[in-house]
Amino acid sequence: MCLAWLRKTNYVFCFLLIALAASAQVAAQVQPSSAIRLPITAVHPDGSCVSLSPQSLRVVDNGNPQTIESLQPADQLPRRFVIVADTSSSMKSHESLLRESVQAAAGLVSQLLRSDADRAALMTVNRELNLDMRLTSDAQQLREVGARVQVRGDVSKIFDGVAAAAAYAGENSGTRYRLILILITAGDDNASQLSFNEALQLASYWGATIHAVALPTGTGSFPPTVEIPTAQTASFMFKAADTTEIPLLYDSLRRALTCGYVVQYRPADLEPGSLHSLQVSMPSDPEARLFTALAYQVPSKEPEKGTH
Repeated sequence: MCLAWLRKTNYVFCFLLIALAASAQVAAQVQPSSAIRLPITAVHPDGSCVSLSPQSLRVVDNGNPQTIESLQPADQLPRRFVIVADTSSSMKSHESLLRESVQAAAGLVSQLLRSDADRAALMTVNRELNLDMRLTSDAQQLREVGARVQVRGDVSKIFDGVAAAAAYAGENSGTRYRLILILITAGDDNASQLSFNEALQLASYWGATIHAVALPTGTGSFPPTVEIPTAQTASFMFKAADTTEIPLLYDSLRRALTCGYVVQYRPADLEPGSLHSLQVSMPSDPEARLFTALAYQVPSKEPEKGTH
């Protein structure tokens, strides 16, 4: 389901709802929180932002109506950005486009990065998960590290990488943040320990939304990895044949911040490993379009192998 204001472009945009959580690659021991922080993007049919209040929202978790503790506009929260770049061999035929796309994404994030509150990181994904740059407020460092990205692996762990990136940012951001992941890939996942569905189910716990940039493969087609079901996310995906389309990423990032909220509530049964279904609605405005998670899975407490 794509919004009208996106349909007017010549690019393929899809809404996905993703909030990614712990993967089999997450560093340290995961300690589930007692609170859920759920990102919501709310728009009218014409694409303009919807004003939300705790009284206007209804959140049902595993069939149980929830009491909303807080509802904060996303642009008033500390921002966390993680660029996740696929550097597996599937990117070899477009290595220069990969590097240019990462640099362009880093430049766009730099424009949104507020040095007093926000942080950004960069992870590359191939056979290993490489945390090339830890969370920092240094926009110049982000651009410099992005300029050095190169293909250096054969297989790809995209699902594990995205999940690990979200978990890393969530575990290192306190209790108040708005997390956005930028995934850049031209390949399919062929080595993750997590399946796609497992990543989605674990996802929403960390409150991340994904802005996926699909680069063309060596045959000129686009990878199926980023064709995430529209019902699963509050994010955007578009196909970029060259870097002239990358600036559109800025509009999708800005929209997630200006039309976004983070809802906090405390379910009674947050057991490690438990799977929770979600229903979020706005009874007072049934025409409003709310993009948020349909489910989340609480991460387990077992220690996991960390990223480099």
